[in-house]
Amino acid sequence: MLKLIISIINMFIIPLFYSKKNLILKYSLLKLENDILKRRLSSQNKKLLFKQVDRILYSIISNIFSGFKSIISLIQPATILKWTRQIVKYFWKYPKKKPGRPPVPSEVKDLILKIKNSTMNIGYGQIQGELLKLGISLSERTIARILQAFRKKGLVKNTLTWSKFIKSHINSMFAMDFFTVDSILGIRFYIFFIMHLATRKIVYFDITRYPSMNFVQQRLSNFTWNRNTKEKIYLIHDNFSSFIYIDYEAFDIIDVRITTYSPNLNAFAERFIRSVREEALDWFVIFTENQLRKIISEYISYFNTLRPHQGISQNIPAGFSPQIKGPIRSSPVIDGLRCHFYRKTA
Repeated sequence: MLKLIISIINMFIIPLFYSKKNLILKYSLLKLENDILKRRLSSQNKKLLFKQVDRILYSIISNIFSGFKSIISLIQPATILKWTRQIVKYFWKYPKKKPGRPPVPSEVKDLILKIKNSTMNIGYGQIQGELLKLGISLSERTIARILQAFRKKGLVKNTLTWSKFIKSHINSMFAMDFFTVDSILGIRFYIFFIMHLATRKIVYFDITRYPSMNFVQQRLSNFTWNRNTKEKIYLIHDNFSSFIYIDYEAFDIIDVRITTYSPNLNAFAERFIRSVREEALDWFVIFTENQLRKIISEYISYFNTLRPHQGISQNIPAGFSPQIKGPIRSSPVIDGLRCHFYRKTA
């Protein structure tokens, strides 16, 4: 009897206190759940299937009907809140950006590549200027991006690199440098040398305790190499203070200064320094300058006339002719530190 009274109250008495709007929303919510149940019965699927339109209707009703929690029976209120957040997130997505500037025509890209490959060491700004002369306006950034794409495909020619520069001028290119040797008495000696890069020949050396600019100038005035030819001499050197303020034009020399902290750009001179230390100086205790000069002189004589060099395909700077006949002999050099092998002629 009590259940009957409660049912009569829910069906007839309580609706009298609802507004027309609430009655419509309640009816819509009940109809929505009824349609979902019918859909499950027709599909013979034990699991409830919610379409996107169902989620949207649940979300709308829950936001405008305050009593929805006491009516819904198929899902939890937390699920409706989750659907609501997903719907809001979907509708508030930023639209995809429309493309801005039109793409650069392929013929303009090919023209940029042609300008880059036809002119050595041309920059993006200079390419931009060349294009403006032809009535084509592009930013430096766009030009850089186009060339980067060509560079990945290997279509951009390499400009004159340091190695190519050396190879193209190697017959007239020299390198000079200092390296230090400390005596057992605490005296520091500076060894100055000049190397011909093509043959690896040490063409000049001297020793001093004071490596001043005047010292270098005097040695350059003593240094001569094929002065009868009109070919210019290129002289590589680092940024040592005694090198950078010399008037090289007075000696008919073009100086090539390497960048700071880049000894690899003067690699041939650095390799000679390593060789003379490992093969000679590291095995002696230096007392006097005369002793040091004798060791360096003997080593340079061996270096220039007897020692094969891997960097020039095992050739000797002074040149040699292979000996085929005769018994093999050997003779010590540099006080027995090295040994020279040869064939004794009759």
